[in-house]
Amino acid sequence: MSIFNAAIGFVFDLFFGAAGMLGGEVALWIFSALAGVVFLLIFRATSNQNAIRRTKDRIAAGFLEVRLFKADMGQMMRAQGSIFGSSFRYMAHALVPMLWMVLPVVLMLIQLNLWYGYQPLEAGESALVVARVADPEAIYDLQLEAGEGLEVETPPLRIATLNEVNWRIRADGPGQRELTLSVGDRPITHSVLVEGGFAKIEPVRVRGAWSELWNPGAPPLPSDGPVEHFEVVYPEGEVSLLGWRIHWVIVFLILSIVFGFALKGVLGVEI
Repeated sequence: MSIFNAAIGFVFDLFFGAAGMLGGEVALWIFSALAGVVFLLIFRATSNQNAIRRTKDRIAAGFLEVRLFKADMGQMMRAQGSIFGSSFRYMAHALVPMLWMVLPVVLMLIQLNLWYGYQPLEAGESALVVARVADPEAIYDLQLEAGEGLEVETPPLRIATLNEVNWRIRADGPGQRELTLSVGDRPITHSVLVEGGFAKIEPVRVRGAWSELWNPGAPPLPSDGPVEHFEVVYPEGEVSLLGWRIHWVIVFLILSIVFGFALKGVLGVEI
C-alpha cells in the first residue's frame, strides 16, 4: 500500500507543487476542471452513448406530447407515463458509469484532503496530539518530546478504554517542526507545520493497509511496534467559492460538475 500511495501522491505533489504557486484556491479550480474532463471521459467510455441519446430524445418527445395534447387527458397521461419510464431507463444507463467513477473520486478526495483538509498551526496556537497503541499496557510507557519551536503544554492524558494517550502542544515559531514519540528505546517522529502558505499537511501516521489507504501522507508506522496511530489534530481547512467560505469537498464537487457540463459538448459526451 505504501508504494501505491507514494505513486499517486507523487502525481498530486507535482501538480499542486506547480499550480499551488498561483495560490491554493486557483489550483483547486484548475484541478476541478481537469477532474471534470476525467469524469467525462470515464462516462463516455463506460456508458452506452447511443442508448442515452435515444432515451433523452424520448423524454423530450414526451414533454412535447404533454404540451400538444393537454386537452386530451388520455393522451397526456400516456405521455407522462412514457416520460417516467424513459427517466428510469436513463438512470439505469447512467448507473454503470457512475459506479466506475467511485474509485477515482475517492482517490482524488483522499489526496485533496492532504492539501485542503487542514490549516497549519499559527504561532502561539495549541493543538491536540493523539497516540493509540495495540497493547493497553503500552500507554504507560509513551513519552512525547517536542523539538525546537514546539512545547508540550500538558502531562499525558491516558484513556485506558481507548488504548490512547493525549497531549496538548503549543507552536512557538513558524516552520516545519518535529515531535518525537518514545516507547522504550524506539522513537517515532512526526512533523508539525506551523504557519507558511499553501502546503501539503500530513496529520497522521498509521499502520495497516486499510488505514494507510485513507491516510496516505506521512510514512506508515513500524508494523512490529506497539503504536498504531500518531496524530496531530490541525484546524479544519476551508476554501472560498465566489466569496463564500465553504468546506473544500463541496467546492471541488460543485466545480468539477460545472466544468463537466460546460465541456461535455466540446468532448462530445452525451450525459
